[in-house]
Amino acid sequence: MWLHPSIPLRFTFDDAESPQLNQRWVEGLMHSANSTGGITLVDEILEVSE
Repeated sequence: MWLHPSIPLRFTFDDAESPQLNQRWVEGLMHSANSTGGITLVDEILEVSE
């Protein structure tokens, strides 16, 4: 799917507060999107603190 930068996007959430984003996962997606092969969607790996 291609989204042109001029297309306005709007995200809505069930909760009033926006969810916390996994910075490492977003950066990995960003690097993938900027590669010559294009973005590869992967499962988010959650870090569990003990």
